Amino acid sequence: WLAGVTGRWEIAFIGGAALILAMFGMSLFLPAASAPVRHASLIETVWRPLQGLFALPGFVPVLAFVITFKIGDFALQYLRGPFWVDKGFSTAEIGVMVGTVGFGATIAGAMLGGWLTAKLGVFRALWMLGLIQAASNLGYYAAAVLAKSQVVAYGAVIVEEFTGGMGTAAFLAFLMSICNKRFAASQYALLSAGFGLGRTMVGYASGGLAERLGYAPYFLLTFALAFPAFLLLPWVRKIKTVPLTWAERAAAR
Repeated sequence: WLAGVTGRWEIAFIGGAALILAMFGMSLFLPAASAPVRHASLIETVWRPLQGLFALPGFVPVLAFVITFKIGDFALQYLRGPFWVDKGFSTAEIGVMVGTVGFGATIAGAMLGGWLTAKLGVFRALWMLGLIQAASNLGYYAAAVLAKSQVVAYGAVIVEEFTGGMGTAAFLAFLMSICNKRFAASQYALLSAGFGLGRTMVGYASGGLAERLGYAPYFLLTFALAFPAFLLLPWVRKIKTVPLTWAERAAAR
């Protein structure tokens, strides 16, 4: 929006840098840890958490689920900006529509998704909210085949961002649920890296596919890309965290 209003991208980038600097300043006033920090070895921070993940029954299909659950969403997100530009929307309009209204919808969706996950349970929330998240991509298909319309555009953005927030809430709850409490930080970071791998993989192919297929077929493809993850849900349902051994519990104390 700032770039569109001023007509200068450098002002937008300077504004982003200023926000990061402000957050750095705020971090200086954060309270210190209440307990002394113990510097763990590389074995404790990387190898043992990895061992714990690999020991989970059905971990390989679950890792595939982690990588693929949001692929349809990622494939759509990479092409949102170029699509709205090609549809004739200005930089300022896209900034308000996606960066402001869409961001608010994501937060609202994440809050509702967290509440629903607590009510439904992680597994039911994964497939129910995941299906809703996948179906929302069809709003972009509608925007691609219809003439330029503010109503259709805002509807597509709000629905996709809102349902994406819901699906993300259930997904992150699932990631946390399979982490061993002793190694939670390391294991969550490792699982998040797998999650990010799906984003990277689809990013390489998204532009070329959209150029070859056209926006409308591409958005249908992003809808279809959400479904392979659902084939892995039987393994997701079975997975449980491996309890700490007596020695590990003693070491943690």
